[in-house]
Amino acid sequence: MVESTGCTKFEEARTWIRKRLGAIARNEPVQVRADRVTFAQMAERLREDYRVNGKHLPTLDIGVGLLCIGFALQIVGTWPR
Repeated sequence: MVESTGCTKFEEARTWIRKRLGAIARNEPVQVRADRVTFAQMAERLREDYRVNGKHLPTLDIGVGLLCIGFALQIVGTWPR
């Protein structure tokens, strides 16, 4: 498989490739562009895991909602008044 590093400089690309090869050598799972997964994609995968394993979905929904509020507060910088 061929995958772009997304780097414009040779040294950055070399560092990226070495990190990937190091992860492979340590027998760690390597995903294509895993560093570009969105919050929504991760939340959906987590919901699917809860469904498959019979976990309590309302609890997950509350947790994901609180994370969304936390992200919004970081962007705004304060609690809305």
